[in-house]
Amino acid sequence: MAEQQLSAIAADGATLAVSVQGGGEPLLLIPGLGATRRVFDPLAPALSARHRVIRFDPRGVGDSQRGSATLSMAVLAADAVTVISAASGFGAVDVFGASMG
Repeated sequence: MAEQQLSAIAADGATLAVSVQGGGEPLLLIPGLGATRRVFDPLAPALSARHRVIRFDPRGVGDSQRGSATLSMAVLAADAVTVISAASGFGAVDVFGASMG
């Protein structure tokens, strides 16, 4: 299935770049500190056979804007919720993160 490119708008107006691929139960992949969503490129095709794989660039990394919010784990967690809402249409998703992701 082709990868779809989306944008999610964070509470402070920052635009977060999102890629969605596949169908089935949603799976959010969160990259580690300083990494883009492309770090999961080797895994996404296999995972997308059974899941709706959602990947995003954290704020200030890759194609996502930095925004005006003071960076904190709470802000980064809120960004993940924003991405889930924009990309899945589901209230709950499975999450896989690397490092602090």
